[in-house]
Amino acid sequence: MKLKRPKTVLLLIVVFAWSFLKDVEFLVRGSSTADRVLYDEVGLGWLALGLLTVIALLDLAAVRYLIRPTPIGRLVCLASIGLSAVQTSIAFAIARANPDVARQAFVISRESRGLQVRAEAIDTIVDPTTSLLLMGGSLVMSGVLALLVIQNRSYFLRSVPVPSNMPLQPPSGAGTMS
Repeated sequence: MKLKRPKTVLLLIVVFAWSFLKDVEFLVRGSSTADRVLYDEVGLGWLALGLLTVIALLDLAAVRYLIRPTPIGRLVCLASIGLSAVQTSIAFAIARANPDVARQAFVISRESRGLQVRAEAIDTIVDPTTSLLLMGGSLVMSGVLALLVIQNRSYFLRSVPVPSNMPLQPPSGAGTMS
């Protein structure tokens, strides 16, 4: 029996697959990502690497459980979303507390990818109001994704169809003590 997936589940598959690929890219790029520069500056580079590794594994597991749903899949998806939100919030807090480091982190990240560095764009990103809006937007997106996972609760709880040759009830007398 082929499992029909709701469109919201297809969207979640795309989001988690993209997130996994992004996580792998960040792991490969190492210390040239903006988050890693920020975490390194306050002596938490190990935490950034650890969080990113766990999030990548959770993202990959989320894709698996969205393709082949089981009840634990919903928790894996929510854990990935929650941990990603925590990692992003910590990076935003570090950036807010260290605007010069944030500026340097964005420059390093853009240059490592061969992108143009424009001073006015960097100034806009580290602006307190803009950074709060970006953080708020990030948390709203995390909330929306979590709601989509919760909304699809029944999708994760679908049971595997019982083959027609298996009895639905135990044979009579089974389970009784003599």
